[in-house]
Amino acid sequence: MKRLLTSAAAAIALAAIAGQALAADATGTVTVNGSVASKCTVVSGGTVGGTSFSSTFSAGELADSVGHLAFSGSFTTVGDGDFQISCNKANPIITLNATPMTNPATAPTGYANTVSYTAYADLKTINGSSTTGSVTRSIASGTGAGATNGPTALGSGLYLQNTTNNVVIRADTFATAGGATNILVAGAYSGVITLTITPA
Repeated sequence: MKRLLTSAAAAIALAAIAGQALAADATGTVTVNGSVASKCTVVSGGTVGGTSFSSTFSAGELADSVGHLAFSGSFTTVGDGDFQISCNKANPIITLNATPMTNPATAPTGYANTVSYTAYADLKTINGSSTTGSVTRSIASGTGAGATNGPTALGSGLYLQNTTNNVVIRADTFATAGGATNILVAGAYSGVITLTITPA
């Protein structure tokens, strides 16, 4: 019996020593830091992970049988570009520029070598509360060197949605410089719509 009590006392003493050892443990902390730079990059419709996205639209024959502008359609990059751009910070800066479709050939009186149009950029948005929406910027190309809308901020607290076709470029309202009765000179016509999305 005495031997059992001695064993029990020893167990209690060992438990007390173990408790003292735990109470003396040292605790260290390591803080792990990192950062993410503000950037806008291409997810689809261009150089993935890069900053370049592009599409080409061909209107085909622009004139009717007597040479007047006949094309009155529109185009969109949905289905021909399907742009998805990722910006990891709210309120990026948007700049839309459009130059008219021009032909380098000389256009005498009664003729035209320029076709103007209106360009649009439709941007799908989302805020910190996950409310979705859209912002549209537009600009008439004019008949000279082109025109620009921006640079202006997308909107306070607004991100581009993380979804396909979150950036859509389209155009309509094609018109002949100098009037509808002018004859378009023969040759190739080309204009450019440029959308620049700059991280905040």
